[in-house]
Amino acid sequence: MNRKLIGMAIGIMATATVMAQPDSRALQEQQRPQAKERAGAGVQTQQIKRYLASLKTRLKELTQAAHSQPNGEPLWASVRLTVSDVLQTEWHAGRLQGTKPEQAYFVKCDRSTMTQNDLDNGRLIFLVGVAPVRPSEFEILRITQETAPQPKTLHRKGR
Repeated sequence: MNRKLIGMAIGIMATATVMAQPDSRALQEQQRPQAKERAGAGVQTQQIKRYLASLKTRLKELTQAAHSQPNGEPLWASVRLTVSDVLQTEWHAGRLQGTKPEQAYFVKCDRSTMTQNDLDNGRLIFLVGVAPVRPSEFEILRITQETAPQPKTLHRKGR
């Protein structure tokens, strides 16, 4: 910028752009909602983890009768019914999302959840999928119970 200064020669002066810096309070206020959102998400995640751990413990306790029963279709049907009843109650209480039970949870306890080795060694394995209100994705719980020992079958060699 050229200026004529009184009593001096003409000279060139530099100009600078000055930006107003927000004060630290204003900056903190802008950042605070984001920090609250992150903290809130962390709290929600912890709440979901606690809920899932509690649900898994409760389902494991309710299916302990498997210890005295042979591992087969009658036991599997009983487990599916027992677990479905609990999850239906959870859904009605609003702890699971979905407009239909099929959207809120599933229970799988059949030959597809266990290997022959599991059956031979008395392990009942069932899968439970639940859609907690937050986050909006299915969480899968894998639960294992010991069952009554299976009778050993004798294999005869050819005569």
